[in-house]
Amino acid sequence: MKTFEETTTRGGGQHGLKWERNIFSLTPVWTVDPSIECIKVICYDWLRRSFPSNLCDIKAVEFLDEGAFNRVYRIDAIAKVEASSDAQLKTGIVETHQLFKYAFRISLPVDPRLKSMSEVATIQYLNAFTTIPAPIVLHSSHSAKNDLGFEYTLQTYIPGHKLSSIWHKLGHDGRKRMVQQLALIQTELFSQATFRHIGNIYHRRDELASSDAAQDNLTKSSPNDFYVGKIVSNPFILQSAMREVVNRGPFRTSADWLSAQLENVVLECEILQESSDKNDLEAAERSGEIAKRLLALLPKLFPDDGSVEDTFLFHNDLSQENIFCSKNGTITAILDWEATSCLPRWAAYDFPQLLQGADYPTEPDPTSYHRGADDLLFQDRLLMWQQMELKHTYRETMERIWPEWATEHRNMRNRTRRDFHHAVDLCDSELCWNTITKWLNANDELQGKDEYIQLELF
Repeated sequence: MKTFEETTTRGGGQHGLKWERNIFSLTPVWTVDPSIECIKVICYDWLRRSFPSNLCDIKAVEFLDEGAFNRVYRIDAIAKVEASSDAQLKTGIVETHQLFKYAFRISLPVDPRLKSMSEVATIQYLNAFTTIPAPIVLHSSHSAKNDLGFEYTLQTYIPGHKLSSIWHKLGHDGRKRMVQQLALIQTELFSQATFRHIGNIYHRRDELASSDAAQDNLTKSSPNDFYVGKIVSNPFILQSAMREVVNRGPFRTSADWLSAQLENVVLECEILQESSDKNDLEAAERSGEIAKRLLALLPKLFPDDGSVEDTFLFHNDLSQENIFCSKNGTITAILDWEATSCLPRWAAYDFPQLLQGADYPTEPDPTSYHRGADDLLFQDRLLMWQQMELKHTYRETMERIWPEWATEHRNMRNRTRRDFHHAVDLCDSELCWNTITKWLNANDELQGKDEYIQLELF
């Protein structure tokens, strides 16, 4: 078992990774910058294999963006092609007769092999069996044993803009159209991507491939080529950083899944009790107590009838940062499928991340604020009111195109289960200790009654 100090100083022994602790949790940090020259060589080799009859070269590699676990680069490739062979490069975005763009995504080894394998399999599933706009994976390596030293994927380049960059320009009607598009996407995702067990999806080809070999990914697949395996989600990734062995499933039921996460928290707290830092000791005491109380409440909310639960592929981070669209608000792609898990019905029937958060009941009047429309409190409340209006739009759209979602979403028992899930995810957060404890106390007072109290974290 790794101590907290070993985890934060050694990064779990993974090249390029160090775990650092902040006030909220462990945070992964890059200790090595990926080599641009290695990226060029990898992309050039793929181009030459894919288009042997064309003269190809890499014109530029440009850093685009960085997430918690990834860095993304734009690849500008030049190919000397005849007009009749343009279709050969249909997976690239043609800006001139000879210039093609791709995206190169490099992963920190926070969850070696599993995260990249699942992400590629999820995207392949979406491309094969849905019309949901997602990038196409052209080439990937699920191992860091390569010249680059990191796992990576080469993908099609997505044109358009991050939703966050044009959100205010869309206006109220444009934002409503955006939310309606999301409702259609979610409906297709739930109807076309149904599974058994809780976990992440993987491609059976990866079970047979050499663990260290990179592979090209433009191959046809059938539904039977995919299966639900170990879960890839932030709580389990962080727990794996702390300990050698973590139960990652796949899980048969909600109770199995949530109890595994809570038991991992309890074991983490035991690790923290070895620390000499008083803050670590307090965190161990408070988080451990809450986790044990949640474990005690779990059977009441999730009785186990012995059956395997149906699950849905659920993108848990449909935020403005992961939605690309045109200037008029048409969605061109959904990104960041790396931690998209198959979750049970009660968890999946929720608002997308874009619409999560507190509401404000009425449209705020800027004249009632000290600095008018420039007042930060006014702006915060305006955003909350707009979000509430968009929630209504989303709910109305779902009621029209998929009434089952609306029924399940409103169900009080399911709402309480989602609250419980939030409490599980945040029980090791100092900012949430008091709120979760009050919620647990309120539910203790209802012992023996078929009634539940909602958790209001935000």
